[in-house]
Amino acid sequence: MKLYKELAEWWPLMSPHTEYEEEAAVYAKIIQRHHPEGGESY
Repeated sequence: MKLYKELAEWWPLMSPHTEYEEEAAVYAKIIQRHHPEGGESY
């Protein structure tokens, strides 16, 4: 697990955000559905 602990903090730099856009949109819709007064801060 040492290797994971050493490299985990670098993952956001190695993994392009475009790979998560679809997932982020799904979660954003769910959050907005359950908390519509939260606004568009994401």
